[in-house]
Amino acid sequence: MTLPPLPRLGCPVPRVVGPGVTVYLGGHTARGPDGELKGSTLVEQFGAALTNLLAALQSVSGQPRDLVSMQMLVTDAARYRASAGELAGLLRQHLGAHAPVVALMEVAALLDPEALVELVGVAVVPDGPVRTFRDGQGWEEGAGYSRAVRVGRRILVSGTTAGETAGLLAGDTYGQTREALRRGITAVQALGGHPEHVVRTRLLLAPGADWPQAAKAHAELVGGSAPANTTLYVGGLIGEGLLVEVELEAEIDG
Repeated sequence: MTLPPLPRLGCPVPRVVGPGVTVYLGGHTARGPDGELKGSTLVEQFGAALTNLLAALQSVSGQPRDLVSMQMLVTDAARYRASAGELAGLLRQHLGAHAPVVALMEVAALLDPEALVELVGVAVVPDGPVRTFRDGQGWEEGAGYSRAVRVGRRILVSGTTAGETAGLLAGDTYGQTREALRRGITAVQALGGHPEHVVRTRLLLAPGADWPQAAKAHAELVGGSAPANTTLYVGGLIGEGLLVEVELEAEIDG
């Protein structure tokens, strides 16, 4: 039997990519974070599944252009053939001119009985580009610095205080330390890391700060990863009422 030609999905030739961090993206269906299945047709579910796959990639600072390979598991190949043109359009909508290597497989069933398609991907996130994050507090704009910078797998967080909440936490070493660490961890997460990736911390304490209370807050927020730590008393901190400033360093798993 001769089958009609299908619109090209993905790259028809081998892809060669440069060095970087390999990201393996597990199976994604059209089921969203709320547990609801998005769409009843193959085209609708494919669009939702692709959105979920790319969201997972972006959560580790990857971009759609970093996707190098994708497997499409469908329960009905005939339905796929009938919808191939629309599926190709969805790929162009989400990936633009970028074309990963694509493999299609018809399977007897998916674990989710309502799912019509499941997508599995591999991406290579380049080590080279420097990524930055600003949270809009402090003197970031005026002094020309970022709250955090990521180079490859390494994330460095600038000296961070309780910021705008410091006034509400006057004299509260524990509260200021928790808020400063929370802001630092948020910056790590914004660049694709997680609290368990924090490998080093520094706590700078102003005169009058209660170091046992700072240590208590540190144990609560990052004690699970037990990072290397230095805690110092300094002559003072820039900013009225500030008792604590923290610095974090994180290393993303390879």
